[in-house]
Amino acid sequence: MVKKAHKMPLQSSQRSTPASPGLSRSQTENRRLLLYQSGAKSSLWTRWIAGCVAWILVLGAAGITAGGIWLSAQLLLHPDTALWINQYLPAWTRIPVQSRDPLLTLPEILAAIRRVGLVPGEIMPLTDPRSVRKGRPNLLIVVLNPRGQVVELRVYQPETQGPYGSMKEQYFWPVSQIAVSGPEESFVIGPLVNAQSANQGSSRILPLTTLQRFEDETLPPGLWFNLTGIWSQADHTVPYGTVVHYNPDRAHLSLMLQWTSPGGQLPQWRSLTGNKFPDLLLDQTIGLEPQYSLYQVVPRRFLPNPIHLQPVALNEAASGSRVYQNALILARGGLWSPALEWMRSYKRQVGNNPKLWKPVMRGQLALIEIHATFTQTQAEKSWAGVSDQVLANLIDGRWARALTVYEKAEDISEITSLLRSDSGRIRKRVTAALRVRPTQVEVQAWGALLIQARQGKARAIAWLQQHPRQPAATDRIYRLLDKLEVSMYLARAADDSHISQIIGSAVLVRGVDARAWLRPASAPPLTLDKGQVWYQIEVVAFQDGIRWRRTPFTTIKLIPAVASQQLWTLLGIDADPNITISAWDEAGEQQTVSAIVKAARLNGNAIQLLAAGEPPPKAGKQGKLSKPLAMTVTAIQGVEPSSSTLMEVNQQQPELARKLLQNLLQELRNTGYLRGRAPSPEDILQQEISTNWTIQQVDLTGNQQPEYIVTLDAPLLTSLLGRKSRLRSRPALIFSDIGNLLYSELGQEAGYSLTTIVDLGDGGANALIIESPTGYNLWRWSLKRHRFL
Repeated sequence: MVKKAHKMPLQSSQRSTPASPGLSRSQTENRRLLLYQSGAKSSLWTRWIAGCVAWILVLGAAGITAGGIWLSAQLLLHPDTALWINQYLPAWTRIPVQSRDPLLTLPEILAAIRRVGLVPGEIMPLTDPRSVRKGRPNLLIVVLNPRGQVVELRVYQPETQGPYGSMKEQYFWPVSQIAVSGPEESFVIGPLVNAQSANQGSSRILPLTTLQRFEDETLPPGLWFNLTGIWSQADHTVPYGTVVHYNPDRAHLSLMLQWTSPGGQLPQWRSLTGNKFPDLLLDQTIGLEPQYSLYQVVPRRFLPNPIHLQPVALNEAASGSRVYQNALILARGGLWSPALEWMRSYKRQVGNNPKLWKPVMRGQLALIEIHATFTQTQAEKSWAGVSDQVLANLIDGRWARALTVYEKAEDISEITSLLRSDSGRIRKRVTAALRVRPTQVEVQAWGALLIQARQGKARAIAWLQQHPRQPAATDRIYRLLDKLEVSMYLARAADDSHISQIIGSAVLVRGVDARAWLRPASAPPLTLDKGQVWYQIEVVAFQDGIRWRRTPFTTIKLIPAVASQQLWTLLGIDADPNITISAWDEAGEQQTVSAIVKAARLNGNAIQLLAAGEPPPKAGKQGKLSKPLAMTVTAIQGVEPSSSTLMEVNQQQPELARKLLQNLLQELRNTGYLRGRAPSPEDILQQEISTNWTIQQVDLTGNQQPEYIVTLDAPLLTSLLGRKSRLRSRPALIFSDIGNLLYSELGQEAGYSLTTIVDLGDGGANALIIESPTGYNLWRWSLKRHRFL
């Protein structure tokens, strides 16, 4: 096939131009060329004009947009700008605006403050060369109440825009205002008091009175101020305050931190953690106990104030390392120097690896170093008091050195007081140290001493048994406990001194072995004066200064090193060694001789005294005497019962008299003294015996009602029963205030004899001194068992 050729259209440049009549071909071509060049120039000019117009429109729109933005910003920041703009606008186009606050001059601002009852205080220019804001500085005005207490801080910005900025007198905008109040009293004095103190402070708000600026070029961005006040009471003066920050770029005031310092130290800015900005250090140290708080400046997402103060916390563990964890345990327990060693050891292990040595750890290390520096300085000082020396070493974790001071001290009374009054500062350090290393013998020793001082030796030994150690170390700790036991007794003995109150049975002795008796070192030799004899007294009961104790004395444990002094003080014979030896004849008449206690001893569960005195009383016409009774009559008061006849009792309380006689006759029948027919109470009351039968009355049960003591003898019983009685003694019977039998020497108490009644002076019921076949006993009414014991 034959392909047909396609005709291509001519390009515009190749299109033919009709020839003009009368022109040659060359003329025609030249004309075409001129026409082409003329059309090209016209097209370029048109394009250039269009481009210029477009650029003019773009720039105009941008200018209008920028002007709108500027105007919007002015209206936001300076609403009164619209006031002077409106004067150039037609009435129908003016901007509706309400002024937020009138621009005021400084005298007008101060006058406005006074009008609301407040007092303008110090005026400070807020100049900060590091701020991006230039021009005239803002003003900070301190506002006080009429009592001179700071209640507000206000910041005013000088006006530089519009007609106000061009006037001769300076006008100001209020740009920031913050209300100020002080801390609560409980917060301010918190470091001074402990949890057990009665004065924990109140919730009363304390005033802030002074504003000071922190002046240091190395401070974090912005301006920093310190609002302060002072709390005073007795001999304590404690400054306190609030740290204030001003951000000049945003004209913003912020209250950053409340603080208190019992030691009188103001907050300090110090470069301690190696951060970009210095850290704020608060010192709340009291005495030997360091207490610092450290705050780091860290960024935050808050445009008006993009920084805040973050406290360094020791309870924030940033690693699971055992070494690092031990450092924090010791630091929280107050063992700063050992904690510093562990923390530095961890830092050496990890080096400067930022993943392992984190910023929070730098802060913790700095805080531990500050505390450790203080405790090390205190431990190295020369202290006048042994307790201060021990405490300074314990606070610094120098357990062995503190123990050496304890062992070398002859008088450890101060250390004893230190341990007994510990409020937790020693205990928490012992706990922390043993948690890290449970086998530290010196720490175990101090733990045991602390427990003994507060809870007793038995508790201390029980605690020691829970902690393993070598036998030799155990022996050493027991010797330390013995030394503390002596010191604790000596401290207590000064307060335990009291007049002797002793009741006992006395017997004559001839030979005396001085080695078997305890007596003070200053006591004279055991010798008798002319005409004297030795008495050995078996103590039945005594008053230890707090309560009465009765034999057997199973709870009394003597400390070997001070056994004699301990026993003498316990009995009160160090204050009053005088004692009397008494005996009663069959008629009830008492005969007494005096004696002086020369020695004492604890023999098993019995206490025995050795006394020198006059020979014992001799029996007279009234028959034999009772066993000798030893008693300190100057401290124990005898009780003399009141007496009345049976007839008088019947006249006053007939029902009581009949019941008493019924129970008496029943007891006689029960004990075999009455057989066969018995007289009735009515018969007895009709007999002459009722008029001369004496009955004693005295309260013996503590119910404020008298008990009735009936003493029988053979003649009385013969008259009562109407036949001869075989009674050979004078038994006593005690009846209650309603006639019930409480005590009978005919029956259950046969073989005993009521000797006398005494008031023990302790507010309890009167007591009976009873003679038994083996000696004397002290009995009192038992409310629980309803009998005399």
